[in-house]
Amino acid sequence: MDCTLHDVNIEVVNEVSNAVSAPLSDAVVTKSNNKDINIDVEKVMHAFHQHDYCIDADVTSLLKRMVRSVEASVRQELDQRLELRLSYELQQGYRILKELMSFPNSNVLKYFFDPVDVEDSNHEGYHDRIKKPMWLRKIKQKFDAFAYETITEVVADIRLAIENCIRYHGPNNVLSKKAYRFNTMLEQKLALLGWELREKTTLEATTGVSVSTPAKVALALEFSGTRRRKAIVPNDNSQLVSQIRAEEETKRRQARMQNMDLKRRATEAATQKEKEWEEVFFDSSVKKHIAKSWEIPQMNHFFYLTQEALNLPLLNQFELERSFAMPRESRTLGMIMTSLLSTPTTRLRLDKKPPMPYRVWSRRLKKKMLQWYKLLQDKDYNRELVALKLGLDPTFFKILGKEMVLT
Repeated sequence: MDCTLHDVNIEVVNEVSNAVSAPLSDAVVTKSNNKDINIDVEKVMHAFHQHDYCIDADVTSLLKRMVRSVEASVRQELDQRLELRLSYELQQGYRILKELMSFPNSNVLKYFFDPVDVEDSNHEGYHDRIKKPMWLRKIKQKFDAFAYETITEVVADIRLAIENCIRYHGPNNVLSKKAYRFNTMLEQKLALLGWELREKTTLEATTGVSVSTPAKVALALEFSGTRRRKAIVPNDNSQLVSQIRAEEETKRRQARMQNMDLKRRATEAATQKEKEWEEVFFDSSVKKHIAKSWEIPQMNHFFYLTQEALNLPLLNQFELERSFAMPRESRTLGMIMTSLLSTPTTRLRLDKKPPMPYRVWSRRLKKKMLQWYKLLQDKDYNRELVALKLGLDPTFFKILGKEMVLT
């Protein structure tokens, strides 16, 4: 027959509830093996049908509330059985974990309950940066498996979940701000522990972060005297962030050092290959002539003094010697001649342009020297006067002669 919620006597519901919850509770405790508890509502409703009670939508809602009550009681019983097998300090750690996972905190900590979904495009490369993932349900599972021996290990795993979030998302991310709130909640609960347990749960004990001396003094003053003082909750967010930033900076520094080392090795290998090639390409007479050219060190010194004015990179003796040995192929000589043949205004932008090739700068150099020798001819070969007018060394034309040497 049809009936509604009003037709169901509440005493009958309680009677059936007691009849159903007891065997269900035993079955769940046996079957769950200290894991997550899920009671099938259909089983409870089937039990009502077996007692010839009719069920409608309103009664279903009542049954769901009843089942949730049974689940809560079973979980409480499991927690009590688990805590009886834990030491005192692990009981305190388990209590903190339960409070963090409780309903009032679920809005803040829901992102830390389960592992990060690495298949999500927003978490690309997660395992490359986070070598030891951690989440709250995993900590609960480790408690169920009696994997912890001290409260230090428990708090270390909780802090690891916080650090992983900040380390992956960065200190200024929205999720990192939830991690800061998570850390504050944790520190508030740790502040209520006894002195001995608080010593085992400090940042220094669980993560290796050195706690400043003033923080230790403040912690000691809390338990000094005969009257209990108000708990001081240190703000360790800055220390956590400083630690993570220091680790990231160390990793970046190591990566830079590795890249520099790789570049150095590549440069050394290329230089060695060039030396081997030059041993075959240059004959002994060219090497002897370069070795005896005292002008090359003088030019190198000049380019060092005028490096900023000419907008040139720092040159070394070997590059300069090689540039005179093979001027057509030398990029170094191309940079030098490009700078010398450019105006001061154009010279400021030379680092953003490639140097002139040999055929271009040699043609411009020839054109400029033709103008100099034409002026020399017009001044009746007065070398000192022309050199002074052009801003050249007085011995310039004396060394090169009266005739144009470039053809």
